[in-house]
Amino acid sequence: MNEIKRVFDTISAEESLKKSTVDFLKNERAKRSRSFQYIYKYAAVCAVMLVFVFGLGSYSVFNTAVSYISIDVNPSIELALNRFDHVVEAAAYNDDGAAVLNGLDLKGKSYTEAIDILMEKQEFVSYLEENNRLDFTVVSDRQDELMNGIQGCRGYAQYNGCCHSADNSLAEQAHEHGFSVGKYRAYKELARYDENVTEEDCKNMTMRQIYDMIGEHSTENGTVESHHGYGKNQSGSGNQHHRKRK
Repeated sequence: MNEIKRVFDTISAEESLKKSTVDFLKNERAKRSRSFQYIYKYAAVCAVMLVFVFGLGSYSVFNTAVSYISIDVNPSIELALNRFDHVVEAAAYNDDGAAVLNGLDLKGKSYTEAIDILMEKQEFVSYLEENNRLDFTVVSDRQDELMNGIQGCRGYAQYNGCCHSADNSLAEQAHEHGFSVGKYRAYKELARYDENVTEEDCKNMTMRQIYDMIGEHSTENGTVESHHGYGKNQSGSGNQHHRKRK
């Protein structure tokens, strides 16, 4: 009888051990499941944050202007470029410039493509066909590269374009006074010879008129028109690339 009781007690103990073991394993599995869920949630949150941060960084890089190209005839237009030389903004600095840009979407295009599009628009070409002067002014720490690109554009050679450089400080002054950097640069050069000329005078003048006056004053003073370039970069590269009209 005692032997039988011991056998049943052993069986009960084994069943109890099994149950406790099963319960233990279930608890451990639940703990691990909760841990993994936490890890997955944490990883997901981190991934979302990384995507957000990199997204903001990419947006900033693609939409931050680091260079400017001023295009002046009588229309005054300025292209702001990101570090990949694509247009982030095209701004008009007078009514003629606004008329040229009307209906054009240059944002996201390379600067050479944007210039070619402008050169092909009849509203812009009409000014060039009047023997006006086409001026480009570059503000960039890679000005030589951009100037070479500009000179390779179809309209540059066709309309005997002139290319200049300026620095950021002159660009800031120009924008503060409501000028494109190219026309402001020309105004500053004319003001060296004629202290009576005003900003409003130059805003209403074509680039041809401004530079004809510069030429007249240069001749009167017995000097050659310098085009030496206001706002020359500190690197010393303020060279002007000029094609003479035939």
